[in-house]
Amino acid sequence: MKLNAEVQRLLSSFAQRRRMLLFVRGALLSATTLVGGIVIAAVLDGTLMLEDQPRRITSFLLLLTILAVAWIRAGKSLTQASSSRLLATLLEKASPPLSGSLLSTVELGSDPDKGLDSPEFRRVLQDQTGKVASNISASSLLPWNVLKRDAQLAGISIGLLLLCFSLDGARFGVRCARILFPFADFQRPSDTAITLISPDAPNAIVAAEDDLNVLAQITGPTRSAPFIEYITPSNVVQRLPLHQNETDLFGTKLHIGSEPVWFRIHAGSALTRKIRVTPKPRPKAVWFTQTYHPPAYSELPERTVASSAFAPVAMCKHFVTTYFTACFDFASLRDGPVE
Repeated sequence: MKLNAEVQRLLSSFAQRRRMLLFVRGALLSATTLVGGIVIAAVLDGTLMLEDQPRRITSFLLLLTILAVAWIRAGKSLTQASSSRLLATLLEKASPPLSGSLLSTVELGSDPDKGLDSPEFRRVLQDQTGKVASNISASSLLPWNVLKRDAQLAGISIGLLLLCFSLDGARFGVRCARILFPFADFQRPSDTAITLISPDAPNAIVAAEDDLNVLAQITGPTRSAPFIEYITPSNVVQRLPLHQNETDLFGTKLHIGSEPVWFRIHAGSALTRKIRVTPKPRPKAVWFTQTYHPPAYSELPERTVASSAFAPVAMCKHFVTTYFTACFDFASLRDGPVE
């Protein structure tokens, strides 16, 4: 004997409604945890001046917390199969008129060959339960207001986030971004201002095997002496002090080898983004094609020579094609001693 159609309808609609509310509850609580966690972590970042590793650990712990909350409050129930018996038990708890009859109807309807009762008894029980179920809707048993507390918590967390934004403005937004994107390169907000003067581009190209002059203007409070964090190609971090040249100007020299390096400046609570320095070899002449034009009275023929060295000949005009290791806008050729 199949289950009464009204009973089946109620069980199906109740299951769908329950899944939807569980999903919304998980989303609300995850959003509450995310926003609340970001606010707390951003305040910690501003107070403790978190370095990269602690900041990434904080972001990882926040992600784990969000996943745990979503799993405990919704995910676990959503992934479990909802049997008819479980749904009937939940419905009996939610609807007193169905108490004591719905679960029996489901059990007897799903197991027709078990039990000592007669088919007539089962038919009567199903008809009676079906009449009661026809007057009940899943939305009345599981209204949206069951999520009222979860929605209030989400609203409070969003209000707290907006309050922090109103108090600290864009700087708080940058701190939030530093927590949300732990591997991104952000400048740390601070009352101390660092203005990089040299190099004048965030991705500088300099001559290889040479010294790079780093110069920065630092204004505002500094709790300790400013320094440069120098990151070598092998990812070794070195800290070099910045020497004060004038009132607000600080500088040092970095030796640049043949591979790209990065550096950033620490001053008080301020921290710049990473500046990439790419070394390039200096252009040099590697090949010459020289055409000699002897004077007319010598009656000598023109002669073309290709070599790796420029070799002028006295009393001759020269037409020289020079090949360099790099392109550039202007070059001049001069014969004489090197100054």
